[in-house]
Amino acid sequence: MFKTIVLRSRNAQNHLFKITNKKGALRNTRLATETNINLINDPSPITHIQSEKDWLAGNPLYTLENSLQLDKTRESLSAYRQIRANGNEMVNQIDSKFFLLLLSKMAQGHCGFLSGASLFKEAIAIREDYLKTNRPPNVEMDALVIKCARFNSLEYVANVFDLVNNMLTGKSPTECLPILNALLELITQYQAPDVAKELFDYMASIKFDHKESFLLLLKAYSHSNRVQEAESLYNRLIDGGFRVDHNYHLALLEGFASNGDIVKSTKYFDKILSSDPVNVQVAAFAAMIKSYASRGLPGDAERLYREMRRKELSATASVYEGLIAAQFLGKDLTKATRWFYKKENVQSFHPSMGMYGELIKIQLHASEPLKAWKTLKESIDSFRKLKSHGSKFYVPSQISRPLVTDLKDKHIDYLRDHLTFADIPTKYRGVILGKLMSTAVEREDKDAKMTLELYNEFTDANGCAFGEQVPLSAHWSAMIAHAVNKNIDGSKEIYDAIIGTSVSGETDTMIKLVQCYSLVGKKVEAFELYENMKSNGLKPTVNVFESLLSISTPEEQLSLLKDIHETGVLVNSIEYPMVFNLLKEHKHGLLPKALVSNLKRLSKSE
Repeated sequence: MFKTIVLRSRNAQNHLFKITNKKGALRNTRLATETNINLINDPSPITHIQSEKDWLAGNPLYTLENSLQLDKTRESLSAYRQIRANGNEMVNQIDSKFFLLLLSKMAQGHCGFLSGASLFKEAIAIREDYLKTNRPPNVEMDALVIKCARFNSLEYVANVFDLVNNMLTGKSPTECLPILNALLELITQYQAPDVAKELFDYMASIKFDHKESFLLLLKAYSHSNRVQEAESLYNRLIDGGFRVDHNYHLALLEGFASNGDIVKSTKYFDKILSSDPVNVQVAAFAAMIKSYASRGLPGDAERLYREMRRKELSATASVYEGLIAAQFLGKDLTKATRWFYKKENVQSFHPSMGMYGELIKIQLHASEPLKAWKTLKESIDSFRKLKSHGSKFYVPSQISRPLVTDLKDKHIDYLRDHLTFADIPTKYRGVILGKLMSTAVEREDKDAKMTLELYNEFTDANGCAFGEQVPLSAHWSAMIAHAVNKNIDGSKEIYDAIIGTSVSGETDTMIKLVQCYSLVGKKVEAFELYENMKSNGLKPTVNVFESLLSISTPEEQLSLLKDIHETGVLVNSIEYPMVFNLLKEHKHGLLPKALVSNLKRLSKSE
């Protein structure tokens, strides 16, 4: 007996798959049609599914293939892990395109149920499994693995440098281009334009087609609040006869819009509107609306929205973020709320976390704190609908920052009351408090008092998160807060508790303790822990180097700079100015030594 799953693609063609009930396995009938062959690359949503449970069981090879086609990344990864557990013989049976498709889904961020570090490790493991099948290295796969690192935190990009260096070894310059562009894109995301420029300079000495590389470098400047340098690069390209397209104009528009430069934003907005594709025009409207919003010009932002609708362009969440933000200076909560709920009844539209963040900022600015905390509750409900089943709930920074500002100098009962009146479920409060703590202690004023008050809510019998699991991030924030208060014993006590009970998080906890020692000026202990990390094969992060440099003598700094160059941390001049400035002062490169050697090899091989 067969059951059928019906898929509807964007072009309204049906793809049929049949299920046998013997073992509950979904078996692809592989209809001999072009549309079925193209289904692998069709991102269209599933409109109808029958007997979904049947295809989750049975042969994991069938489950992997069909869950990927159904865009169910969690089930795909689960099936893949089962295949791996069954041994190399079954891994060998996976078609190469399904290795690529799984990694593609992961690189697109369809794995909310995994942390950024876990996602990257999984991607590396999948690549290693592929290579064990004795198939030739695949540069497209290598590039996808690098892209999976974009969900990791900045401190751990050193691991990516090691991986890239391994991927480049033995490859020709042409084979290396997709890998290097993926690395350049990753560096751009972390807002490190100086590192991007250094990488690009090495790439420029290799006979590549640099069209994509030029765009990535321009984005690196534009997205790092250095848009003037981005425009200078753009002008040099134009003068050199290079043919630019809408992607360059959009990158410049977004850069100038984030600075509130309406004149320059309008210049590139007009270029896009005159000739570029519809999807680019929507992004251009969103950027231009945000430019007006940053200047407190709601009338101009709304005028652009009406022009957009006259063009029959559908507004995205990014457009509404700008329209809501435009009401901030005027404290027009009524209009901001109206924009937030503008598409409430449109089934395919869901508010973004950015929309929630902008609305919360205005609610607090308009002295409506309870409404803001209720909006936090609403964002939790929205998160659960938007993310895949099993996704770990988190609070984005654009939501936590205004809430921490609201809590400043307030009694802890204020928080307890607002969480209660907003009807925020207890099971989410641990995550919320953890994020509020990290936001408070990372502020410029490092609010240790608020951080420790929030930490006590996990152990105080009257606390709003009493009995809830304490996130590791909350422990780490409390360690830093104790150090800010010059109470290193408090930091050490939390450190010992984590190391004694936690299987995961040991490296991060050691990193936090190095930071704590540096904050209280305990140089001997900080360097001992640093050497301990290295002897145990743990890579120090840029946070560790920033902390150690702040308490080092000039001679010790020179030794640390050498270690930085060997280790290969990614130095962002905004977040880690001391490391960046010392590297530049002593004429050290920003790229790791091993990677530079490989890049020089590529330039000579041409």
